[in-house]
Amino acid sequence: MIHFMSQLAIRTRAVILLVDGSGVSVMRWQHQTLDACGRFDTNENDLNAFSAFVTEFSNWPFVIVADVIEEDFRTDSIAHVRGSDRAAILERKLSFSFRNTVYRTAKVIGRETEGRRDDKVLFTALTNPELVALWVDRILAAHASIQVVTSAAYVIELLYHALSLKSYDHLLIASLESRTGLRQTYLYKGKVYFSRVSPMNLDDERDFGAALIEQCGQTRKYLERVKLVPYDQHMRVEVIAPAYEDDPALTSTSVDLMEFEYVDSDQLPQKRLVAMAEREIGAIALALAYALKSDKLKNVYAPASVRRYLFMQRGGKAMYVVGMLAMLAALGLGAPRWVATWFSWQDRDLIEQRTQNLIV
Repeated sequence: MIHFMSQLAIRTRAVILLVDGSGVSVMRWQHQTLDACGRFDTNENDLNAFSAFVTEFSNWPFVIVADVIEEDFRTDSIAHVRGSDRAAILERKLSFSFRNTVYRTAKVIGRETEGRRDDKVLFTALTNPELVALWVDRILAAHASIQVVTSAAYVIELLYHALSLKSYDHLLIASLESRTGLRQTYLYKGKVYFSRVSPMNLDDERDFGAALIEQCGQTRKYLERVKLVPYDQHMRVEVIAPAYEDDPALTSTSVDLMEFEYVDSDQLPQKRLVAMAEREIGAIALALAYALKSDKLKNVYAPASVRRYLFMQRGGKAMYVVGMLAMLAALGLGAPRWVATWFSWQDRDLIEQRTQNLIV
């Protein structure tokens, strides 16, 4: 019940921070619409202004999405164990691989097909934690609740369902984002395995198609090299870049086993949930709108220390619920006595009435 109430709070309203290398873009989710409501850079004036902004919205839940280059994806194998043994192995490997950041996670993504059939694990982390901590510290200073810390890759993963792409095992979603450039997110059977950002100028339309194909080709070669994609495997590339739907280079049906498909974001149902400037609407905004409306946005990176005010709120709600249940229980236990008392009063009134009749 408490988890449901927490998720309902995000679904109803939330402040969304989209963190990039130079600052944060702030969006507000309310009335089933995602609105852009400001930008703060990493200078002293903007940081002070952000602190004031957080104070104003301190009773809103905060969601932090990192759209940064400094996110690492690694696949490895561990012995097939369960329970506390698995948790201990994963934590040890995370601490070894990403010792300089608390924003890290690991999840089992399958099993090896040969040998001992070890578990295959995806380890990911935000490797420059200061980019996120700069804003987290100010939110916590206002005692505001941080409910989710995730990344653009894990948000874009949700488009697999939103765009009905279930028929593609190997999928690359390429989105041109106004602040960071071209983000490529590789999904295998709907789960993110890799993501990277390539700097690309949004205003330069001349060679976008050729540059896109080149960048996606580089990503595919890397995925082949780390054995995530077989060399002879076709890959679907969904391109979300509203400004370039007429680029002739994107009309090619297949390039080096990659099938490109342009996604017209203006026709997507998520578009009506986003009240933002056209240049700001990429895959991240569309996926966020879908996730918030459908209650699919989950925490990936935030440790317990970052979510402590969320847990305090949950504790307060839990005490309230327990108190209400205790009161209802007391009412339920006392009900038979009250009913008996009511009947005794009725009997007394009846006896008095009959006694009066005899006296008369």
